[in-house]
Amino acid sequence: MGLADSLAIGQWYEAIRLERPNGGETLSTRLDAEVRERLRRSVAESKAAAVGPNALRGTLFEADFEKDTAHLRTPTGDVVSVSFDDELSDEIYGVLRSAAELRGVVTYDPESAQALAITVAEVSPGEQLDLGFDATDFWRTHTASELADQQGVGALRDLSTLYVQTTDEENRGVLRGTRR
Repeated sequence: MGLADSLAIGQWYEAIRLERPNGGETLSTRLDAEVRERLRRSVAESKAAAVGPNALRGTLFEADFEKDTAHLRTPTGDVVSVSFDDELSDEIYGVLRSAAELRGVVTYDPESAQALAITVAEVSPGEQLDLGFDATDFWRTHTASELADQQGVGALRDLSTLYVQTTDEENRGVLRGTRR
């Protein structure tokens, strides 16, 4: 395509003939505007069909269960369009807003080789970092007594035992509950 573009075949020149010796004969072809356009479409179609079976990992978000679509944010921050069959809706819902691995047919950008879309065939939770504790405990609300028990300290019964060096005598009365 570069040669046809640089020679502006179909614009400046009507056509060129390309010849190559092949044993005792010469192979030749004519490149004109029609052939140039057919080659351009063929290259564009092959690039657009840069698709293959693969897996993508990231955080699944913005699921539309009526349209069977969602988006996946990859670890690099790229957003990939996700489509899935209705039978996978429960699995998609199960990994929504969490790390997931989606396996299926991935469509790539022909220029950058960046994933653009995936048609999902299989869903699994993504690998989670083993923190040594249940991370869901982070979101659980604890009372002051529960926290004191977890820390191995007793609950504070008398606020007057609190002493802050930078607190003046007038404000210390607030802690003791004696200030008026």
